[in-house]
Amino acid sequence: MVVASQRKLSPALPRERRAWQQARRADAEKAPDQGPGARYGIIGKDPRTIEVISLIHKVAASNVTAVLLEGESGTGKDLVARAIHSASARKDKPFMEIGCAAIPENLLESELVGHEQGAFTGANSRKIGLFELADGGTVFLDEISELRLDLQVKLLRLVETHRFKRVGGVEEIQVDARVVTATNRNLEEAVHQRCFREDLYYRLKVIPIHLSPLRERRKDIPLLTNYFISRLNTEFDKQIRGISDEACELLSRYPWPGNVRELRNVIERTIILGDGDRILARHLPAETRNAERGARVPGLHATSPRLTQDGIDLEQLERSLIRQSLELTGGNQVRAAELLGLGRDALRYRMKKHGLFQMFRRRSAQSGNRGRYSDSVAVRSGAAASGGPTVA
Repeated sequence: MVVASQRKLSPALPRERRAWQQARRADAEKAPDQGPGARYGIIGKDPRTIEVISLIHKVAASNVTAVLLEGESGTGKDLVARAIHSASARKDKPFMEIGCAAIPENLLESELVGHEQGAFTGANSRKIGLFELADGGTVFLDEISELRLDLQVKLLRLVETHRFKRVGGVEEIQVDARVVTATNRNLEEAVHQRCFREDLYYRLKVIPIHLSPLRERRKDIPLLTNYFISRLNTEFDKQIRGISDEACELLSRYPWPGNVRELRNVIERTIILGDGDRILARHLPAETRNAERGARVPGLHATSPRLTQDGIDLEQLERSLIRQSLELTGGNQVRAAELLGLGRDALRYRMKKHGLFQMFRRRSAQSGNRGRYSDSVAVRSGAAASGGPTVA
């Protein structure tokens, strides 16, 4: 049974969009050496970063209505989606964003296409959905791999025909919106696992843009560091003049499993807690100071099991990893699935297979965590939700 959502979505206000664009331009003017994407808040001169900027401009200048952004969590997929919108002829129309994993499954369809009054229990009035609000502009669907299979069918039809019906409605509505989707999973693998529709995958992948992890573009780390110092000085009314060579070298060695988001958090923590007017090596977190160049890819632990002549119980290893991921995330299946590189449906299948589903559902009920979605809801309207820099 579908329950009505209380969230109200509204198109971005032109004044808010202008403020966001002016802030980006001001950053670019203050620091013209931060790379060709500085106007969008995309900082860096690494060839991979420059290639992304080039693709943004090409896509923005075209009429293509399906773009797929691929990359690890924290690489700035949301900012690239917003840059495509801002650089295009659609820039004066709404930019609407929603996280597919952040909305309860029984509410997601209503959020996307809206519903008619009386369509289901609690639908006391007509609701205009995300696509209708974004007519003429851009819809950004983050974590697209978490979309339910039955909704994938409806999204495929919408992307192909630009038509849809509200939940409980009979009237076909036509919209003109560019659909930008993003994922931190391997969608091709999800297709093989039958967790994602093959036809939708190829329909969304008209223009794929891959965002490289920060550990593969270390040249951008000093630029990003100085950018964040400048922005956070203003935000926290600080006077940090820069960073020492030793500290910068340590930042460049660290593998950054959380990518640019993690770098920003480290700089923010250091500015708030540090003393003096420069960031020194001793101000950095211990894990950053102890990093080795060429460190392992995030997620691989030094004690990873090795295959011996005695063999290994693969089923038991899988069960152990799934249990560890759920314990690390407090039973949050979306986060646990991300840690394992799986989709939520694939994780649930394995939880049931190993007898973990009921165990963690009982734990969740006992701790009162069931149904807590508010912390991760990510519905934004236009530039109004841009609370700070996010960098590709």
